[in-house]
Amino acid sequence: MVKEEKKINRRDYLKYTSAGIGGLIIGGALGYLLKPTEVVKETTTIVAPGTTVTIPGATVTIPGVTVTKTAPAETVIRTITERVTQTPEYKGKLTILGRDGYHQEVAMSIIKAYQAENPGVQVEYIPLGYSPLYDKIVISMKEKSEAYDVIMLDDPWAPEFMSSGWLENIEDLAKTYGLNLDLDDFIKPALDVCRYPYPTGTLYAVPWLGNVQMFAYRKDILEQIGAAAPTTWTEVKNIAKKIKEKVSGIYPIAFRGTKGNPIVTSFLPILYAFGGKVISDDLKSSAINTTESINALKYFISLKTEGLTPPGVETWGTPNVRDGLLNGEVAMAVEVWPGWIMYMDDPAKSKVPGKIEVMSHPREVKPGAPMLGVWLYGISKFSKNKELAVHFLQYSTKFLIQKFATLEKVFPPVRKSVFEDESVKARYRWYPAQYEALKNSVPRPRITKWAKVEDALGTILQLALVGQMSPEEAISTAHKQINEILAS
Repeated sequence: MVKEEKKINRRDYLKYTSAGIGGLIIGGALGYLLKPTEVVKETTTIVAPGTTVTIPGATVTIPGVTVTKTAPAETVIRTITERVTQTPEYKGKLTILGRDGYHQEVAMSIIKAYQAENPGVQVEYIPLGYSPLYDKIVISMKEKSEAYDVIMLDDPWAPEFMSSGWLENIEDLAKTYGLNLDLDDFIKPALDVCRYPYPTGTLYAVPWLGNVQMFAYRKDILEQIGAAAPTTWTEVKNIAKKIKEKVSGIYPIAFRGTKGNPIVTSFLPILYAFGGKVISDDLKSSAINTTESINALKYFISLKTEGLTPPGVETWGTPNVRDGLLNGEVAMAVEVWPGWIMYMDDPAKSKVPGKIEVMSHPREVKPGAPMLGVWLYGISKFSKNKELAVHFLQYSTKFLIQKFATLEKVFPPVRKSVFEDESVKARYRWYPAQYEALKNSVPRPRITKWAKVEDALGTILQLALVGQMSPEEAISTAHKQINEILAS
């Protein structure tokens, strides 16, 4: 990567602030991410030298120029301040290894905007499915491959990758190249999982996509039976029983029951609320063999055995729960994720628009604990383009890009400022609840062998769900197998 330094004189400055704002920023990032009706809001004139100017939403002092530009006030402010300080022209090729599907769709929109602002940079995005992405990262890192610069990773993978020395220190790179990551604006649980040791160690990644688990329910169905939103899991079950008794043609509650990650992810918010845990606080042994865990599993299984779930719930995965809600076939869901509910108010994709509500998980003996599921960006230790890589990370996670990806792609952001933005709150009525869930979220245990633990636990939970193990036997077996995995 070649970086050319420019000295900005008065003419250059005017070029960047006028042509830059209109052509690069609005024509680039916002052109890809904004709807046309949101681009032009007012004409702002900034007078210099050294004048402090108040524009709706901000006050700024501009040295030595006069700028007149039609654009959103906040775009003018932010673009001018960024263009004054950002003098390098970046050149080179950046290779990103990331997820397919929705992740790819959003990433490509941001990449197009990035290339519009940095025409000297070529970006190649290599999309892979969940398991193939994990395998590809592990293989390439073990081979010390220089093929990939930026790595997209699910947060449970972070302890393994970070402890193996495969990722760069992001904070050090940003300081070296004079880039501000605005870390204080990231939602704390999302930023904490980017550090190793968790939660205060070295920053080896930055959060990008703010996935978080939530509880969902049909507001109209609960109103029909005279029930308020549940505050405890006991209330959830009582509501489900009333729905079964009084409302026909709808399943009271659903969850993912397929073995492995799906059933574990559905079970954990119940386990935590009942006072159980999977791994000890020192991360060295199993902590699941308790009365609290057995009670949680009994409750989980009873939802099926008492006829409150769809038949065959042990085979239900993401599409079943998501489509069940959107098609009006399910009244409550133990877990939903932002990507599942992004179209819940869209009449073209939901048969019950405006009728689904989401919230943080109910409590029982302990407060509800939504599961954190953020996706992160890291930089390969073996990359030869580290400056370009950290510049891309800064760009992809900054306020403006996160905001407009949110407005255009129903993107789950990781910045407090985006969730608190009035235009975002006005667009998506459920984002305040999603924000609260993210602020109170709990990550999966920060161990390097979580994938193996999850696989073993998920197999056992499904056996218990279909009646091939008692809750007591399942918890005891899980305890034994988890300890064996941790000791191996």
